[in-house]
Amino acid sequence: MYLYGVFDGHDGSRASNFAAQRLPAELILGQLQGHKSDVDVKEVLHQAFIGVEKGFFETIDDALAERARLKMEIPEGMSYYDACRQFPDVMETLEKLNTEICGGTTACMSLIRSNKLYVANVGDSRALLCKLDSEGVLRVVQLSVDHDIKNEDELLRLQQLGLHIRTIRQCRRLGNQEITRSIGDYARKGGYKDFDLLSTAKEEPIIAEPEIHGGIPMDSSCCFLLLMSDGVFNSVIDATGTDQVNADIASMVAAEFSVQSTLFGVAQAVIDKIVRIHQDTWYTGSERASLCQKRDDMTLLVRSFNYPLPNAITSPIRNKTFSTNPLLTLSSSYSTESGSFTCYPTNQSTMMGSQTYTSTESSGSASANYCSSESCSILPLDADGKVPSYVSFEEFFKVISEDQLESQIDAVGGECERASTPDTLSPVPDENDFCSNQEENDKGSHS
Repeated sequence: MYLYGVFDGHDGSRASNFAAQRLPAELILGQLQGHKSDVDVKEVLHQAFIGVEKGFFETIDDALAERARLKMEIPEGMSYYDACRQFPDVMETLEKLNTEICGGTTACMSLIRSNKLYVANVGDSRALLCKLDSEGVLRVVQLSVDHDIKNEDELLRLQQLGLHIRTIRQCRRLGNQEITRSIGDYARKGGYKDFDLLSTAKEEPIIAEPEIHGGIPMDSSCCFLLLMSDGVFNSVIDATGTDQVNADIASMVAAEFSVQSTLFGVAQAVIDKIVRIHQDTWYTGSERASLCQKRDDMTLLVRSFNYPLPNAITSPIRNKTFSTNPLLTLSSSYSTESGSFTCYPTNQSTMMGSQTYTSTESSGSASANYCSSESCSILPLDADGKVPSYVSFEEFFKVISEDQLESQIDAVGGECERASTPDTLSPVPDENDFCSNQEENDKGSHS
């Protein structure tokens, strides 16, 4: 079993970090045991998303209680300007609390289990599966749903809750975001009545219920899987105006497979190319330059199945050459290697053995996770109930102890040598010398 995810946070990284850590725990700690049908797996994925959001809201309970208490100190009906003048400390604390509870995140998860692929998502992060058809042509299938105000199905759902769709289209936002589903976002959920645009809804308009697709059989036609934040495809759209952005991105990835030597290089080269295209459009001053004044965070995760990597290099960890056309093997014996490095302003983590690589061009609010059933299995405990050490530090501590002992011996030897040597540099003055010096000082003071 393998699990991958991209989480694009907003209003801080707290929600995205929480979801990236909690969602895998909701799925790989035995929840899927005994569930074999697609319906059962989808239900587990659905409950995982709901459970993660519930857990996130529990972490901000104290902040919500403190905010409610402080609001009671401000007279009802007082304007924001007057409140800032009369209660500056209270308003400053309220701003900090609002920042703490307002964070949210998209989530796009893919689960590979029993040779089947499942994708669940909320928000506008995307999952693309690239497959070869019978004629050997690379085809792209989007497995996720963009939950934003451009989605007509989402607008219909909001209309049924009592919201005014025409106003939403004009404002192009729901509160402070465009997405209609997310994890977190308490301000637009529990506090949606505070937004004029959302206040007419019969119930919470922003939800965390995921769209789930699967299980898709994983056969030899499957080439690679892409998970990405909206910054990736929106940057391409803004710079080029393309109406087939998924195919364009998949084409970039396929092209890099033929020239790069690692999946690290594939994902990083695609991100670099998109950044360059976006910047060039802005610098050239073309008609689309106004759309490229800024860009969002970009996160791209590449999971390779049966796509060739001709120039694969040898692993520095296991001295093992990557397969140019690896067989699709999802059994528990499938080997996994991992490593990571960071280079400003990107944050990369690569899983070579499992043919996975993540590249992130980000301010820190977007994250990507990878987890396998092997790496997250329950570890054996020793007699004290602790996880046995997998790295021995005995040789290290031995060298340190010997070095400390030698230093102590050298210090004691130095003390003994100084004690046995007469001190000829600083003779002790006798009483006559002291009196003579005192008389000279007295004479000098009266002269």
